[in-house]
Amino acid sequence: MTAPTVDHAFSAKSASAAQLEVRAVARAFGGLKAVDGVNLSIRRGELFGIIGPNGSGKTTLFNLLTGYLDPTEGRIWFEGRDITALKPEQIAAAGVARTFQAVRFHREATVRETVWAAQALHLSVSGLFRSAGAKAEALYAAEVDAILEQTWLAPHADRLASELPFGLIRQLEIARALATRPRILLMDEPASGMNPAETRALAADIRRLCDRGLTIILVEHDIEMVMELCERIAVLSFGRLIAEGCPDEVRRNPDVIAAYLGSGRRAHA
Repeated sequence: MTAPTVDHAFSAKSASAAQLEVRAVARAFGGLKAVDGVNLSIRRGELFGIIGPNGSGKTTLFNLLTGYLDPTEGRIWFEGRDITALKPEQIAAAGVARTFQAVRFHREATVRETVWAAQALHLSVSGLFRSAGAKAEALYAAEVDAILEQTWLAPHADRLASELPFGLIRQLEIARALATRPRILLMDEPASGMNPAETRALAADIRRLCDRGLTIILVEHDIEMVMELCERIAVLSFGRLIAEGCPDEVRRNPDVIAAYLGSGRRAHA
């Protein structure tokens, strides 16, 4: 899907350097700014991490980037297109997908049906309606099967999604996002609730997706996982961007250390 031409000189210039541009984005709830003037520039194919203590604005920022909340201030561009005022389904159709902390599936749907439904909805919203005929259906089914293989879910394709163990449910959430054919994937605490072995496997899967060209923005409380995976990391505290850089720079940043000490955690813990 080719991004349409945009008149904004800034966004046209930014698109050549970054896939996603966030400029002075803020969101207020009453008198409280949950996100306060955040600026980010995400490069194509990058694995970018966002960390911060509880309540720092990470999930609120994700909701702003994906249209589940409207910014009080600021603008968001994706591939040269201003997506600030778009609805979630329009942003997803443009190529921005996300996973959620709280995973919900239709209780009577199988794993394959869950991924197929996400694929069908994406094609409909994108205007790429499912073609009729056996050949077209075979292509759609092959795409779903490839996603199931990619996410280690192929042996469980015919199980009810609601019967999967927790680690596989997290994988199914990723598979559902991949079915929307994203060019950038926002992952909101995908390792939450996983044991160490599941977390290591997930980290390898995330790296593999990025190596295949998918841009990934990762929000995660497992700081070591983020430090090991991500090329650059942004740190939020009380809704503000307090640091950005490579993992070593972030580890040593005094503002980051102070933020985590104040929340009872260390940036290297």
